[in-house]
Amino acid sequence: NQNLISHLIISNSSGIDVFYPKATFGSYESFKNNNVKFWYPRDFYGDMSNCIAFTAWDSTDYYHGNYVIGGSTNYGSGSGVCFYRNDGGVGHDGGVIGGFTPYRCGESGVKTYQNEVNGISQRCYNLRFIDINPIETYYDGVDLNADYGTPTERQHDYTLAQYAWNNLPTNHIVSNIQAYKTHGVGIWGDGSTGFYRDIYASYSRGAGIFIKGSGKNFKNLTSIQNNAANTPGENQITLDGANIIDGVNIINYTQPTGLAIFAPNSTVTNLNAPSVPSSSINIGNIEGLVVGNLIHVQPN
Repeated sequence: NQNLISHLIISNSSGIDVFYPKATFGSYESFKNNNVKFWYPRDFYGDMSNCIAFTAWDSTDYYHGNYVIGGSTNYGSGSGVCFYRNDGGVGHDGGVIGGFTPYRCGESGVKTYQNEVNGISQRCYNLRFIDINPIETYYDGVDLNADYGTPTERQHDYTLAQYAWNNLPTNHIVSNIQAYKTHGVGIWGDGSTGFYRDIYASYSRGAGIFIKGSGKNFKNLTSIQNNAANTPGENQITLDGANIIDGVNIINYTQPTGLAIFAPNSTVTNLNAPSVPSSSINIGNIEGLVVGNLIHVQPN
């Protein structure tokens, strides 16, 4: 943890562009703002909090149009970028785009906050996460969970009667993520809607890709030698809900414990797993091209 801090806050504003933000043991916070953009952070070494955060601690409003575009952040005890109570609406107006690289963050590279702060849900909806390259983050490369831990009633958000735990309509667009050597999960998330395309995770100590919930579309998932810590019961790819999955590539040079892919409720189209034993693959149904050993398909 860093105990030095220099913290710049932009509050109750709109339409602000911050170009080339940099810091030495520092951080930036956009508090209850719309349309604030941080362009190409560089020479950025974080402090004891998130490097860049979009917050709304005491408000039940949702905020939109907030972005980090390109650049990189290094170290810091929190995440490289963290969003609290942002909703990009039908245009998915907000998120992280443009080739952002978070390096060795103390938490996640990019994160949407989970559960409540001050009795108000901080969950996010309808954001874009495109072209992100997390490297050696201490926990997760990209963490897009909305619900975390034991199910409890949400405050100032959808109720559990409306949407079950881990099945909120978060509806994020996630594309071209390349997570490398994360200490936790390469990319982690939940929700009942959303689109994930071109997701790459390699050499994560935990799972490479772990997404809870149903009703999402996945296109081109690649796992390379994940579960590097060889933790029993940890799968390299886990997609536990009923989803549409087109294109899965699994490359292992040695076989860790756990499964290569666990997707017992989904149909997978086009599976490429030439070095993976059939006992390490558990999916609901398979269609299209299969490269590799005989696949274990769960009976429906």
